[in-house]
Amino acid sequence: EYLNSIDVLDNFFSHHSLEHMIDAEEIIQLAGQKLKPRGIYYVIVPAGDYLHSVHHVVFERAEELLPVGLEPILIQEQERFGEKEFICVATKMD
Repeated sequence: EYLNSIDVLDNFFSHHSLEHMIDAEEIIQLAGQKLKPRGIYYVIVPAGDYLHSVHHVVFERAEELLPVGLEPILIQEQERFGEKEFICVATKMD
């Protein structure tokens, strides 16, 4: 709802949040559309996760986090505190 109410995002940051959203794919694409040129898109979600009461979506690959039209800076699986996660950092070119 918030993303629909604004015209432009300077940056988009989501750390272990998208997996809790029922409409995660829509949020990813909308964030990419609203990101201003040279803005930074930064998303981290759990890797190898499973659906349960608080996680409504599971990401199989880090590439699923990249919105259409954004230029990737970093897309990878990484480990933090012994847990695997996917990270996607991207920007919108001019």
